[in-house]
Amino acid sequence: GAAGSEFQLSILQRCLIAGRDFWFYLFKLIWPAKLTFIYPRWNVSGAVWWEYLFPIGALLLLACAWHLRNRNRGPLAVALIFLGLLFPALGFIDVFPFLYSFVADHFQYLACAAPLTLFAAGVAVAVEKIAPTAKNFLGPVVSLALLSTLGFLSWQQAHDYHDVETLWRTTIVRNPSCWMAYSNLGSFLSGMGLTDEAIQNFRKALELRPDQSKDRNNLGKALLQQGRFMEAMEEFQAALKILPNDPVAENNIGAAYLEKGDVDNAIDYLGKAVHDGPRNADAYINFGNALLKKQDFDAAIAAYSRTLDLPFDQAESHYSIANALRQKGENGEAILSYKFAIQLRPDYVDAHNNLANALRQQGRIEEAIQEYEAALKYRPQFHLAQNNLAWILATAADSRLRNGSKAVELAEKAVIATNGNDPIFLHTLAAAYAENGEFEKAVAAAQDALAIADASGLTSLAESLNSMIALFKSGSAYRESASTPQESSH
Repeated sequence: GAAGSEFQLSILQRCLIAGRDFWFYLFKLIWPAKLTFIYPRWNVSGAVWWEYLFPIGALLLLACAWHLRNRNRGPLAVALIFLGLLFPALGFIDVFPFLYSFVADHFQYLACAAPLTLFAAGVAVAVEKIAPTAKNFLGPVVSLALLSTLGFLSWQQAHDYHDVETLWRTTIVRNPSCWMAYSNLGSFLSGMGLTDEAIQNFRKALELRPDQSKDRNNLGKALLQQGRFMEAMEEFQAALKILPNDPVAENNIGAAYLEKGDVDNAIDYLGKAVHDGPRNADAYINFGNALLKKQDFDAAIAAYSRTLDLPFDQAESHYSIANALRQKGENGEAILSYKFAIQLRPDYVDAHNNLANALRQQGRIEEAIQEYEAALKYRPQFHLAQNNLAWILATAADSRLRNGSKAVELAEKAVIATNGNDPIFLHTLAAAYAENGEFEKAVAAAQDALAIADASGLTSLAESLNSMIALFKSGSAYRESASTPQESSH
């Protein structure tokens, strides 16, 4: 909001700002050049003599209009309307945009009507006096020329607003000191996955305004995306120093610990985050995820459920609740929650995938196939769904559901996408080759999976693969009972 050291201005400073604002807006109407989305924020101290010329000039202009009131009340009316409509933006009332600039073009959208009307009237009078006999011709010509010029300039200006990235890059070119432009551009780039450039912009924003906790948090999140855990934690801790008990920073620290596998520290910080920011839905989701790691299912479900009363993606809320219910063993309730999530967001591929997994556990294989296919409809390269569907098509006990060639196609895509490094995907590929009658390939894929499983200490998977290799060498495919589905995502 409009609070902080940037708004601690004396009456003298506010008067100087008001005077400069007045002439800034008037000049931009007369000569609309170098228009900028965010203008530089002036340093108004009262110690520079020429700063006083702005309010003095404004008062003199108003005095002249007052003096001429008996002769023509138009200029006085225009001045009063212009000042009156501009007053909320002249510096006497704190408004949030003053944090980064004392002026903005849109502040005078209403106020500009008065001087523009005076200008139009002046042009009409001038044409009448200069060329009274040609006014019917000259008036439209002047108007057309002026409107055409302004229309062209407006068309050019509109290019600045082509998209978010263009807007902030253009703002930086015209106002290199605009920390907000660097901050917002960094957020945009981070969302696009361009973390290197995002980090550069966040650092530039902090160079211009070091006490900005939001950019500390955003920089930390971008660093975390690159796996730079210690650097990210430094930024999150710096954000907490700037704004103690900041739930955003606490949530980010907790989420970072959770990603690193330090569940106890994650729960500690995320507990603080939900306490200090009871309406921070992201913190509740992360807190629930951490509690789930501890198998505290009821507490996790309670944390997820809190987001149902907050402005948050309700589909994600129900999805998270469903995951917890499923781990708790309440598969039927989990299925209902997954369906709730999908009803709210039909293209929620993770919900489709995990709903299919839950249906498989209940032996509802045909319904599971439909959900995997729905996931792949919305995201054709969704490798978990590719793998899970391939497994069913390769190993289903019901021969009507098996399709070896389709299983191979899906499993190969999943393996290629993971560079052949996922033993579960290779496990599925081996089963698919066997179902398709390609037993040599099945043995080779299973042996590749076994090597990775042994190196990774995946004992159960290694035992399964040894059994499968023997089966494939005998020329038999693997068959699975409906009650023991092979899972790759929870």
